[in-house]
Amino acid sequence: MGGEEGPWRYTGHLAGFVILYDRDREGVYESVGHIWTAEAWQRRGIARRLLAEARSRFPIKEIEQPYTADGAAFVEACAQDLS
Repeated sequence: MGGEEGPWRYTGHLAGFVILYDRDREGVYESVGHIWTAEAWQRRGIARRLLAEARSRFPIKEIEQPYTADGAAFVEACAQDLS
C-alpha cells in the first residue's frame, strides 16, 4: 500500500505463495513453512511449480508440519522426499 519513499499501490489477485525459512540461521533457506493456493486456482499445478522453483533456488530439506488434509495429499504426490 505504501512505503518510506512515498505512496505506491499495487492491485491484483494472489493465486498462491510459498514461505521459506532459514531455521538454523546459516543464511540459506532450507525449510518450507507454508504453501498456499487460492481456492479458485487449486488443481492447476501452482503449488507444485512454487515448490519446484523454491527447490531450484535453495537446498530445501523439509516441508514443515502440521499439514492440512490437502497439504498431506500434496506432500504425498509432489514431495515425498521432503516429508
